[in-house]
Amino acid sequence: MEKLNKKLTILVSTCDSYKDLWEPFYQCLTKYVLLNCDVVFVSESLKFNKFKTITPGFLPWGERNLIALESIETDYILWLLEDYFYIEPLRQIDVLKYLKFIIENDIDRLQISPDWHNEDIYSFINKKNQLPLFKYSKVESSIPYSVSLQPSIWKKRIYFANFKKRLLSLGFRS
Repeated sequence: MEKLNKKLTILVSTCDSYKDLWEPFYQCLTKYVLLNCDVVFVSESLKFNKFKTITPGFLPWGERNLIALESIETDYILWLLEDYFYIEPLRQIDVLKYLKFIIENDIDRLQISPDWHNEDIYSFINKKNQLPLFKYSKVESSIPYSVSLQPSIWKKRIYFANFKKRLLSLGFRS
């Protein structure tokens, strides 16, 4: 099987004040996110001993994430926040298919979340064999809120550019 750890890093953005969520997040992540790749936590000053933690200090949220991105060596990241609790498996074989789709179609970001119009929360996955259906919609960058903080696989360089241009210009703070 192809190695995911050479292609993707899970980046978990958090802050010290949410430390009470870290252990339950870890329990869900290790149970349901079945990926062989590095997990990097980004917080202000507190370390989480179960994952590599980058703690650049009490800087604005966006700046902390930019610093963390500089230390990530993979070309792609799976963006998560510490309060995203997976309750269904996200398997490596599926993520590899997502990455193949992203690469072949030159996609900057693939959001891995339910279609909010669909009652089936895993509308992007075929329940029978867990194969991605890739039922997706292209969101134009001119649409308000076209970039969200929902779980997504990003090209790291695009994520970095978006953070610099959008979040920091808005003064986004923790």
